[in-house]
Amino acid sequence: MAVATGRAEPAKKVISALSRPAEAAHELVGGKSATLTTLAGQAKTHLLGDSFLLQVPLLHRNYFGKVAVSLVSSELVALSQRPLDLAGHPNAIRDTVRDDFRTIPAKTRPGPRPRRGRFAGS
Repeated sequence: MAVATGRAEPAKKVISALSRPAEAAHELVGGKSATLTTLAGQAKTHLLGDSFLLQVPLLHRNYFGKVAVSLVSSELVALSQRPLDLAGHPNAIRDTVRDDFRTIPAKTRPGPRPRRGRFAGS
């Protein structure tokens, strides 16, 4: 895999540039193509508007499962499909996330108190 990294970059860019409009047109009529999405690369949308799924199962007592992190704040939901302009700015995603963390108000809500168990210093 490391051998292929960095090779044929111009071809990858051309394929990605041609696949992105094709995928956008396909989604416009209500479809979604995994192949076109893979070829086009991740859509250039705001990172804070995404949901994430942990691929590795976690073990908790007698149960195991995967963890998903999804949006709950209305400010973050509004970012879900906001496009980013990355042209000529290599740190656009980092700068946008940093700026939004500075402007979006933090919301906290009381949650359950952690139980003391064998891992919490019982």
